[in-house]
Amino acid sequence: MRRRVLIKNPNLFFKEITKKESLRKFCSDNNFIYSTTKQWARGELLIPEDKFRMFLKNSSRKSYWLNKVDYKEENWGAKKGSRASINKSKEELNFRMKRARRAIKNKPKKIKLKINEGTCEFFGALMGDGCITKHKLKDKKYYKYIIIFSGHKSLDKEYHEKYLKDLIKKEFKLNSSVQLGKVKNVRTLKIFNKSLLNELIDYGFPLGKKGQKLKIPRRFLKMPWEYKKFIIRGLFDTDGSIYARRDEDYKYPHISITSRSRKLIEQLYKILRERDYSVWITKPNNSKLAESLVLKGIKNTKRWMKDIGSSNPKHVFKYKYWLKNKKLPAYLTGP
Repeated sequence: MRRRVLIKNPNLFFKEITKKESLRKFCSDNNFIYSTTKQWARGELLIPEDKFRMFLKNSSRKSYWLNKVDYKEENWGAKKGSRASINKSKEELNFRMKRARRAIKNKPKKIKLKINEGTCEFFGALMGDGCITKHKLKDKKYYKYIIIFSGHKSLDKEYHEKYLKDLIKKEFKLNSSVQLGKVKNVRTLKIFNKSLLNELIDYGFPLGKKGQKLKIPRRFLKMPWEYKKFIIRGLFDTDGSIYARRDEDYKYPHISITSRSRKLIEQLYKILRERDYSVWITKPNNSKLAESLVLKGIKNTKRWMKDIGSSNPKHVFKYKYWLKNKKLPAYLTGP
């Protein structure tokens, strides 16, 4: 039966035989499979004896390493597991089986982003008040991958807990969790999934702080209006507002989308101008960095809500209030 080799310090062994060059280059030069060799170097797998002998030819301390190994039968792991199981109580074995089944059930899902109206709206909302981040857990070797939406603690409650959660479940079959800020009027909706986060990065969403890196990816810009308008809806629902001004007696509604990214605002301006929306760019008085895309007027607002629309109840409430009362007072923030 073919034997396998257990090296007491595989990391040092491979550092020595690669002569300080990268393991990938060593494998390429010697026709070894890199992914498997990497597992051998980490001690995750035992090395077949014939492969170990081939590696040993590159060592200047052959005798030393021959004294630092143990030889195991090819199926020694299965035998060891079988013997260990015999010594376990029935209760302990059942507990371990339950834990194993739970781990399989909770294994992170593989997500493939499919372009449709729902994913476009999700992407737009994430461009507004969202971000994606990863951070290494303390004293751990792995990272936590998080997709975050932020909003107002009360005004965005229904949008987060009813609409966004359902959208995420429908499009990605993923659960999301809501957290409320203890001091500030902030709420966050979070998704923990590495696969979806990496898909978003592949589509051009910036990792970490968005700033001037935020823009509509080229593959979205090439899509027809019937998809692009859902990106704009997501942005409007998270980084947009509908309001009227006091100096106009609150009669004429305005729609705006605000962002720190100049590139994003310019893209929105171009897309909407091509659709004959009379938008313009302005800088809010209370912001030194952000810019806003603004649309004004009764006819324009009605067209926007019919064509692009909104999935955020606070926007829909204010629009319906204005339709009914012909005014939109400043104190009116939401239902």
